[in-house]
Amino acid sequence: MKILISTLILSCCFFVPLYTQEVEYKQSGASTVLGQESHGALDDISNLFFLISRSSNWYDVVRPKPDRYEYVQKDSLPVRWDITCFPLKVYSKPRVGNKSKAYLHFICQATSIWNEVAQDIGLGVDFFQPVHDSLEADIRVDWSGRYVPFGAVGIAKLRLRIIGMLPKKQYKNKGEIIEMLLHELCHLLGVKHSKVANDIMFELAHSHDHEPSDVKVSTRDRQMLAWLYAAKVYHSF
Repeated sequence: MKILISTLILSCCFFVPLYTQEVEYKQSGASTVLGQESHGALDDISNLFFLISRSSNWYDVVRPKPDRYEYVQKDSLPVRWDITCFPLKVYSKPRVGNKSKAYLHFICQATSIWNEVAQDIGLGVDFFQPVHDSLEADIRVDWSGRYVPFGAVGIAKLRLRIIGMLPKKQYKNKGEIIEMLLHELCHLLGVKHSKVANDIMFELAHSHDHEPSDVKVSTRDRQMLAWLYAAKVYHSF
């Protein structure tokens, strides 16, 4: 009996999520890290060279957080990735037939936009890298719709590192698909919602029709990521 009780306790502990938040994009209505990176990263000589190669004044620049913007927190500290984890590898679960290429193209478009932001804010490395092998992926994008709750058009499951999307035909146009991907990918960087309608991280989906080339992130979106990834004290995913 004691052995059975112990086993049940361990099982319950194992399945308690570190971050329980699941962020939906609706149509309407670890240890604390000090300094640049985790101490364990400095044991890896390649990571050490990476840190040396980054701009020495990255953490000396004061980057204010834009107002009316939320972020993932734990113990009142922001939660984000160590810089040495980038680029995060993104795998798009293929669908039947030739449609898999179209879905991968959406992933490449969305990740390239965030990668441009990473360079613009001086991060020195891309946020994301699309991959063809699910075994090496850090983030998986599922297009079946099974993860998306009723009334939502996308969801980021932080604990599982899964982005749930609807099948392509259920979106208004390609621009909406890119916008959804941008929104959900940014959740997995540690950003929650904005209360300002022009931000890509606005809590409600933009209802207007647009082409993929029209989809852009705002200055505030860039400022939020610049603030988050310049934080000297944070929790690491």
